[in-house]
Amino acid sequence: MEIHNKRCYLTFLLIIVTTCLPIGYSQYINVEITRKFNLTSHSPEVNIDVSFRKTSSTTISNKSPYLIAIRTNAYQNIAYMNVSSNNNNEILEVNECSDVRPDGYELYEVKYHDDFAADITTLKIHMVFADVYEYLPQSIQQDDNQLVVYSDTRIFPSPYLTEKQITIVTLSSHHIEEVSEDNNLSIDGDTVTYGPYINVKAYGDNNNNNAAGDGGKPSTNYHEPIRMHFENNNPSIFSKIIESEINIYSETNANVNFFVELENHGSNLQGGFSRLDHQMRRLDYVGPSFQQIQFKLLRSSVNVKCKDDLGNLTKSYVDYNTTRLILDTRYPLFGGWKTDFTINYDVKLTNEIVDNDHNKKVLIIDFSPPISNGIVKHFVYTITFKNGFVGKNMRSLNKFVQVDKYYMNERNEFVLKLSNVNKIAGGMVYHQNKYFVHVSYQ
Repeated sequence: MEIHNKRCYLTFLLIIVTTCLPIGYSQYINVEITRKFNLTSHSPEVNIDVSFRKTSSTTISNKSPYLIAIRTNAYQNIAYMNVSSNNNNEILEVNECSDVRPDGYELYEVKYHDDFAADITTLKIHMVFADVYEYLPQSIQQDDNQLVVYSDTRIFPSPYLTEKQITIVTLSSHHIEEVSEDNNLSIDGDTVTYGPYINVKAYGDNNNNNAAGDGGKPSTNYHEPIRMHFENNNPSIFSKIIESEINIYSETNANVNFFVELENHGSNLQGGFSRLDHQMRRLDYVGPSFQQIQFKLLRSSVNVKCKDDLGNLTKSYVDYNTTRLILDTRYPLFGGWKTDFTINYDVKLTNEIVDNDHNKKVLIIDFSPPISNGIVKHFVYTITFKNGFVGKNMRSLNKFVQVDKYYMNERNEFVLKLSNVNKIAGGMVYHQNKYFVHVSYQ
C-alpha cells in the first residue's frame, strides 16, 4: 500500500552539532544513538539518547556548547522540548544560535556547565510533536477504528560518524496496516525496530551499502523516510486559543475567567451521529472521540462556574485533590467536532502571594496550559490590578512566556498581558509544560 501526502514527509530531525561551525565538523564521534518513538497517544513523543566522545585530534575547549538542529519543516509542530544530561541529570538551557544556520535547519545552543571529559558524555533529548499525524482514511463511521500515518527519518542523521544506532517505535496497537521495509527491520507486536546500524557515516551519506546491523544486512537507503500506518484511537484534543483574565481585588482575593475553544483534530465523523449506536456500544470499546475534559484550576479556587452556550456540557465537578474541574459532555466529540465554554471562579491568594522585602508583594502565577492531555496553540493571560494595586518588575520564570504589554487602562487600573511564546516549540504549548510568572507590586 503506497501513501502519498505531503504531510507524510514532515521529517523530524534532531542533529547534535557542537558549535555554530559547518555541518559535518568531525570533532566528536557518536558512540551510540538510541531513538525511541512513543506513538501511543495523539501527540508523538521522541526520546533520543546520544552518547559521544571527543576524537583524539580534538583541541577545542572542553566547554564548547552543543547545538541542536531541527528541520525547518518540522519546527512548527514541536510542542515541547527538553534537553538534559544523563551524566548528572542536569536540565540544560536551550537558546537560539545567532550564527550561520545551515539550509533547512533551525539551530539551538545547548549550554553545558560541566567540562567535556575524555570519556563518554550522554545527552537525553525529549520532544513532543503536535498535529503531525495524517488520518487515513480522513473520514470514518461512528464505530470505526481510527488509522493514522506517521513518517520520520530512517536514521538519526548526525553530522558525526556513529558507531552504533537504533530506532525503536512503540505503536498504540498491534493493528498495523503498513510499515516501511528495511533489511534491519523487526516487528514484535506493537513494537517496530529499525537497526542496529553500525559505523554510519555523517548523515548516512554514501554508505548505505556497507553499514549493517549486528549480524544483519545494510539498510536499503538511509535517506528514504520510514512510514507507519496503524490504528490509533486516541482523540486529538486541540485548542486554537485559550483566553484568560484574572482580576486582583486585594492581597487575598481574585477572580479568574477562562474562555476555551476545543476541537477534535482526528478523522472526521462520516454520516450522522446515532445516539442508539452509541448507547449500544461494547463496554470495553475505546473510540477516537472524547466525552470528558479535565481543566486545571489555580490553587485555592472556590465558587467554580461553567457556562456552555451550546448546551453540550451535562455535568461538572471539582476534584480538589488535584485542583481540576472535570467536565462531561452530553455527546462525544468526534473528529471535526468543536465546542466552546467559559469557566469562572474566585481564588484565595493566600497561597499565591509571598512577602518580599517586607514592603513588596510577589504574586506567583501558574501560567501552565490548563487542559490535560491536550495541545494549546495560543494562550493569552490578562491580569488587572484593582483598587489601586500597581504591578512592577514583571519577571517570567520560563522563557516560553512573554510580557506582551503593561499599561494603565481608562479606569486607572494597572493591566499586564502575557502570552506563550515558544519559538522552539513553534508556538504550541504542551500540557506538561510548567510556566510561572512573578509579579511584584506594592
